[in-house]
Amino acid sequence: MHEELELQYTTEHRLVARASVWENDPHGPVAFLLEAIARERPARVLDAGCGPGWHGARIAERTGAHVVAADQSPRMVELAAERGLEAVVADVQTLPFDDAAFDCVLAAWMLYHVRDLDRGVAELRRVLRPGGLLVAATNGEGHLAELLERVGLPRFALPFSRENGAGILRRSFASVERRDFTTRARFPDRDAVVRYVSSMSRAAEVPEDVEPFEAHGEPTVFLAR
Repeated sequence: MHEELELQYTTEHRLVARASVWENDPHGPVAFLLEAIARERPARVLDAGCGPGWHGARIAERTGAHVVAADQSPRMVELAAERGLEAVVADVQTLPFDDAAFDCVLAAWMLYHVRDLDRGVAELRRVLRPGGLLVAATNGEGHLAELLERVGLPRFALPFSRENGAGILRRSFASVERRDFTTRARFPDRDAVVRYVSSMSRAAEVPEDVEPFEAHGEPTVFLAR
């Protein structure tokens, strides 16, 4: 795990801080990706870059599938195991699984961290059975534009994004579908802004007179076969 990722995910605290501002949308991207996997009626699912196992645990509960959670962070793997998942420390660029080992693979908001994207995506394809489904979630370039403007930070330039993700996936998958969403993050006070910006490890000056505001999110979910 390179230095920035290690800072982000050695503990769960930064991830929890970011998750706390987002509204719970029953028709949002997480509900969509869970439904896409459930429709496959999978027996085995890989949650690649699993974080604390939030999504993997919901997949296991909803589908009855055996979910394997994989992450580079030992702490994330520990938390996923506490949720009852089989959990392993692994790098998506060199997955320790046999070919065609899974019916579905979830890569939720993690591919933009992968140094060699083509290699990582090819590994996800390798461990999928023929006809299996990859569900990959990411964000768009305008994600949190209102927040970034307030603190003087540039917009996100993600290696794997809403804008370029389909082209990257098509280098390994024959069929790629894209579904875009708009979500809302609520910042009730300056402290909430400080916590969020600090959790991203991005240096910024947060104005003293920040009033409550909302920022829009641009999550996208790709379905690839």
